[in-house]
Amino acid sequence: MNDLNQPPIPSPVEPPQANNNSSDHVFENKDWNNAPKIVRQWAYPLTWLAIIITPLALLALFIGEESANYALEIKLVGAFLYLLGWIISIWHNRALKRGQPLAWNAQIVSSIFGLCGFPLGTFISIYVLSQWFKPETKAWFGKN
Repeated sequence: MNDLNQPPIPSPVEPPQANNNSSDHVFENKDWNNAPKIVRQWAYPLTWLAIIITPLALLALFIGEESANYALEIKLVGAFLYLLGWIISIWHNRALKRGQPLAWNAQIVSSIFGLCGFPLGTFISIYVLSQWFKPETKAWFGKN
């Protein structure tokens, strides 16, 4: 009978409190499963495509048949640009998954460059750009 007089066990989880002063609180508990569809099903896989294709293009720069026509300096500049693009693709891949604000801007730039990849790249980039400014996508990146 003493059990009836005991107070209820308090909940171990406190309700979240709004913190309007800090934007860092928004990014604490990002769940990848709740990311917008455009991020999970389009932008993120496209970064993997860039991560895979860029080293192949770099390799082709040095061993392709047409590579004999280019001077070594041109090849080295091209190699540097491919390497830089590859590093950016790896960063962008991770940043999209975390919902980092700069990844939102990087995707816009990437999609604008993708418009030049006619016809498939153009259509994909138009679709990504059309979805990228939706409120749920901007909220994932803290761009409200």
